[in-house]
Amino acid sequence: MNNSKDNDTTSKFSAGSIEVDLFKRKRKESENHSEKIKALGNQRKVTKVMQRTPPNKSTENKKLAVSETEYNMEKMALQINDIKEEVKSTRMDIRGTTAQDNNLKEWVKELIKKETRATIEIKTAYKIGKQEPKMVIAKLKKFEQKMEVIKNKCKISECDNGTNEYNPNWLLYAVPFKNEKPSRCLQFQHKQNASCESDDFNNTVYETCNTYVYQTTEKSIMHDFNLHCDDNVKLLTMVGTVNGIGKLIGLPIAGFLSDRYGRKIVLICGTVTSGIFAIIRSFSTSYTFFIVFEFLESVFVAGILASAYVLGSEFVGPKKRALIATIQCSSFAIGSVILGSVAWLIQSWRILLRVLYIFYLVVVTYYWLLPESVRWLLAKKRQEEAVNTIRKIAKVNKRTITEGALENLLNTNDIGNTNSLTLKDLFKSATLTIRCAISSFCWMSTIFVFYGLSITSTTLSGNRYFDFILISAIEIPAYATACLIINKLGRKPCVAGALTLSTVSSIAFIVLPIDTYWIKLLIYLTSKFGITMTVSGLYIITNEMFPTSMRQTLLSICSMFGRIGNVLAPQLFLLMEIWKQFPLVLFATLTGISALLTLLLPETKDTILPDTIKQAEVIGKTNK
Repeated sequence: MNNSKDNDTTSKFSAGSIEVDLFKRKRKESENHSEKIKALGNQRKVTKVMQRTPPNKSTENKKLAVSETEYNMEKMALQINDIKEEVKSTRMDIRGTTAQDNNLKEWVKELIKKETRATIEIKTAYKIGKQEPKMVIAKLKKFEQKMEVIKNKCKISECDNGTNEYNPNWLLYAVPFKNEKPSRCLQFQHKQNASCESDDFNNTVYETCNTYVYQTTEKSIMHDFNLHCDDNVKLLTMVGTVNGIGKLIGLPIAGFLSDRYGRKIVLICGTVTSGIFAIIRSFSTSYTFFIVFEFLESVFVAGILASAYVLGSEFVGPKKRALIATIQCSSFAIGSVILGSVAWLIQSWRILLRVLYIFYLVVVTYYWLLPESVRWLLAKKRQEEAVNTIRKIAKVNKRTITEGALENLLNTNDIGNTNSLTLKDLFKSATLTIRCAISSFCWMSTIFVFYGLSITSTTLSGNRYFDFILISAIEIPAYATACLIINKLGRKPCVAGALTLSTVSSIAFIVLPIDTYWIKLLIYLTSKFGITMTVSGLYIITNEMFPTSMRQTLLSICSMFGRIGNVLAPQLFLLMEIWKQFPLVLFATLTGISALLTLLLPETKDTILPDTIKQAEVIGKTNK
């Protein structure tokens, strides 16, 4: 191994020396320490020369690796000894000091703790190093992560001098430390002069920072509105919660407007309006401005997916509806992949919003390109428009439709004359009431876990953009797999099996001692795969086990419970402050309970859609 390799390995433990330098900035390395290092180096050279004599190269390489590791371990141990000497010296310096120096005393205690932990790490790594040097590197990385520097700090105008460093030598006496890390939002009071010396700061008085220095060029609302302090964590999580509340409110409104004014008009108006609000939001000058337009946008965007789903399913026959649902859900997943890719490229939330939402305005052309639902036109007794739409569709598909067929369609259609049931009628049936309650809980759990996995995927310790893209991309094969299983095995086995898969994956992520990023990501993707299949299965089974006149109403109720899960999902980051694995415990619990409850639902495969409550009640009983 060459000398650059030695320096690289040694630099992994430079964090301990940096902490020592922070206590005595002008301290020079002792001659005794240099002599020890030099002696070790000479000893290592002699050892390497002696080990070149054996003819067996594999044995020689192994001995060289062990010698290299021992040399590095001894070298690191000397650094730990330096820390011990510094602790001892600093203890002597602060004896008899006044109460004003309590902060220094606390830092000596922190240094002692670090020295103890580092010594244990060194001893452990030294023992392992004799067996397998590669394991030492993993051990060193763990130790290095404990001393990771935060991504932002206060900007001290008297000290930064335009350099914007993140760990300068003056940091110790300029800002308070906690758990060996500098405060992100507080600084010590600076006296009335422009110098940057330790005596210029009052370490007994804290002040809130006005400006900050960041370790990244990424621009998010956290940077623009200064939301990185602990007190503002709730404001960050509220963004996703407000978005969910907006969709919760907008969903029933969109459903009402869609039934009254048409699927097409709601789809176009909702898309264009939400796009306008999002572009306006990109010019936000405050957090309040941002959150208001986040809410308005989510209210209008709520009806887009529902209107598109209903419109698409009403254009095709019964055998193609599952395929249409799969294509539309997969399109949503593809959009999420594109979102993650563009965000990775741009890394500025303002530009990102403008680039993505400008395409929403193009949907206004759908007014002339997209036909209205024929079933909705017939239900509203707008036969002439329905006939013209059918003729246009037949012309595009190069099909011929006779006048007699059109007349039979108009004469036999009684969609607008059906008698509707009410929720009161539903609650008179214990069977349907239980089904509705189970479905609502499963929807809430599923959507909560679905969005929760997507949100928390950015904390997997890899590249958060890459993690999000993979978590979104896994939905595409999941939807396709769900479609196959639903048609072959049935709805209930698909939903129950998918929930079980997600449960087992979440538990495995918690209990297995996994340090490899790719293994963790694979288990996480498996959990997302299972919960995505559940979403597809729930749509179909919920749609097929209720009577026709109540089907849309009950599906909307279940979807609204799902939006409650969407509202709660962004708050998972608060639970992660308590315990990082807390969300996964919650995911496993909810999906496990839902999997058991799903077994109480009827199997609806190959059944005729029920039109009455009695027909709905016997679904599943006749298929046993």
